[in-house]
Amino acid sequence: MKYLSILFILFYPLVSQPQSLTVPEDVYGLKNPTQDQGKACTSCMQVLMQKPADVQFGFTVQDNDIYFVLTDSRWLELLFNKSHDGIAVDIVSRDLYSCKLKVNRANKHWAYDGYLKEPVYWKDFKKTTLVDEKGFVFVKVGTVPDELAGKELEYNLLLISNKYVCHINTFFSVPWDRWGLLEMGLFMDTIPSKAKAGAKELTYEKYELFSKSMKFEVPFEKNKFEYAPSDIKALTDSLKLNDYEIKDIQIRAYSSVEGPEKRNIELQEKRAESIIRILQGYQTEKINKDVQASENWVEFLEDISASRFSYLKSLSKGEIKQKLEDKQLTDQLEPILKGHRKAILMINLEKKS
Repeated sequence: MKYLSILFILFYPLVSQPQSLTVPEDVYGLKNPTQDQGKACTSCMQVLMQKPADVQFGFTVQDNDIYFVLTDSRWLELLFNKSHDGIAVDIVSRDLYSCKLKVNRANKHWAYDGYLKEPVYWKDFKKTTLVDEKGFVFVKVGTVPDELAGKELEYNLLLISNKYVCHINTFFSVPWDRWGLLEMGLFMDTIPSKAKAGAKELTYEKYELFSKSMKFEVPFEKNKFEYAPSDIKALTDSLKLNDYEIKDIQIRAYSSVEGPEKRNIELQEKRAESIIRILQGYQTEKINKDVQASENWVEFLEDISASRFSYLKSLSKGEIKQKLEDKQLTDQLEPILKGHRKAILMINLEKKS
């Protein structure tokens, strides 16, 4: 038995972390939400479900300092609002997953795969958070250990709600410019831009665009087809651009899936008409406009997949509509349904030359 133990010690370091990189047995006091996720993580998961696709988060590393990056500062206090809401970074080295190793994972822990840094909490970082001129948020969450410096690394993000680990994401990098987050084809030149981090400057790129397709989303309230002026400001500002010519516009108007189909068709048409009225006065009368309208079944079925309402997916559309006649059920589904009442515009532009 003694010799077997010696043989094990000789080979195990091939897949283990350097000895100085140890995570406390109590995992810094973090809690596994498996048993309490319905209650412990409800608020966090609702925020993530409601987050628009163009609001993204991830990590960037500058001189071995690891920063959490959020592309819209308005969402910071939605993700973190209690003293023990926070962020932790799990640093995973690629050499831990070598195909040459028979056992190629260093850890099989519920919270981390590599080396978990100590969490940073809202009570500590809310006063030191950096916001650049574009609204990007930077939160320093730690430093790459000397033992891992220079290696090929990935960073797993742990979102913490009241010390419960409610969400884990894997990132290699985060797009630096919002244009990169939209569905568009671009021709671009890069221009250096910087954000201050104490005495340091974080360097990233911004873009000068020569042709682009812009995507806008205009939300509507339940049973309404009017919009708030603030919801279309980005659209009207873009239509005023003198350097670009509008080539064509696509409009997709949606209603949520509950309610009579006839009423929903009426709402869809009026929402599309209200968007067309926005375009009047911006020399778009002769521009090709592709207008479509429908009930938003695609997003509805996607959004309920990971919720307690996933059982509805096994029903037909008619059966779902019948279920949604129950006001108590529709009230419970409202946080999901309200994101489906909208119009989406795709505007293709070319720079004047």
